Amino acid sequence: MFEQEKAAYTAQGVYVPQELISVFSTAINNLQKRKEHLALQLNREFGNISDEEYSKQEEAYLDEPDTIPEDELIRDIHLLLTFSKVPMDACDISDALNCSINAAENAIRVLLSNIN
Repeated sequence: MFEQEKAAYTAQGVYVPQELISVFSTAINNLQKRKEHLALQLNREFGNISDEEYSKQEEAYLDEPDTIPEDELIRDIHLLLTFSKVPMDACDISDALNCSINAAENAIRVLLSNIN
């Protein structure tokens, strides 16, 4: 069982491990950032903002993928796929966990090899 400080209880009294909360919090925040970047791109495309304004705002969304240790990435992907029940490919996982697509593909490959 997890230690008390490493877990939280929902309003319904359901016990949720902190690592699960952390993975989903990270994924939600990263996906929100991707959504905002796409909205910025659409605003530029539809002429709602100038190219100059777009360039200024876009810098906030152009960051390098995080370097996540492989064992941690494998665990996070496993938790994300298991508990979200949403089919995801390496690109989706890359966006959700802010890792490179290659890192996501390699981690998925390891997860699949562990299943067999």
